[in-house]
Amino acid sequence: MLICLCLSAYAYQWTNYINLTGPTTDPFTVSAYLKTGQTGPSNGACINVYWYDSSYNPIGVVRLFNVRSTNWQRYIATVTPPSGSCYSKVMAITYGPYDGYFDNVMFEKSPLARGYNLLENSSFELGSTQWRNSDSSATIVNDGSNAYSGSYDAQINRSSPGTSDWQSLTVLPVRFANPRRPSRIYPNQR
Repeated sequence: MLICLCLSAYAYQWTNYINLTGPTTDPFTVSAYLKTGQTGPSNGACINVYWYDSSYNPIGVVRLFNVRSTNWQRYIATVTPPSGSCYSKVMAITYGPYDGYFDNVMFEKSPLARGYNLLENSSFELGSTQWRNSDSSATIVNDGSNAYSGSYDAQINRSSPGTSDWQSLTVLPVRFANPRRPSRIYPNQR
């Protein structure tokens, strides 16, 4: 069962639960390439990280980046889960009447970006594999040269107020993390 916190009238895409191997307050690094289709004064394309306890009850959320630029840019943040966090979900979301573009989304158990990604299909080259969208506003598109890398990116196209998102469905225990293993980016596979 997926739980959405305070997202009525929003659309989104996010992951399944990510097993953090027991309660942890160890830092995680979240990064992604983001852009919007238009600029504006309010909320834009964001990455949200949701934290859950051992019974899958929501205990916190962190909203990151709030991009309102029309150029691809990599955004990086280090987040610390609230006490008692055992699971997490990552969400690519667009608030308001914005078009959001997402590529190479990463979630790493480290205070630094090291290249080991806990998310599968983070570059969307395998379409919606390991991701779930909130509504038809969120799509995976063969964007060719407009994608940041590869041919595909995740897009959210909203023409009216509200929110749409993509959720990662990756479930990986953090204890298997190997900082020497590169992130998975699937070049031109579908």
